[in-house]
Amino acid sequence: MVLGSLEAIATRAGSFTDPDGYTLLLNGVAVGHLGVEDTVLLRNLPQADYSVGLDGLATRCDVGGGNPRGARVEPDRTTRVIFLVKCD
Repeated sequence: MVLGSLEAIATRAGSFTDPDGYTLLLNGVAVGHLGVEDTVLLRNLPQADYSVGLDGLATRCDVGGGNPRGARVEPDRTTRVIFLVKCD
């Protein structure tokens, strides 16, 4: 089986920062931790469509572009999902 990778990137905007970061979810299951400005690379994923999201956001924070969102992992490629977290 040929596998691919998924790179999740957290960036921030706004005047407030969620100090403890976020839990990265893949198909609703916690698979890692993302800091406020952070990147996590998930390797050796089978080709498929995935739901990728963040959990554990502070009540003053919101993710632009949808949370969770869909991402397709292709063989021998890295799929990037960028989360812009805005906290006010």
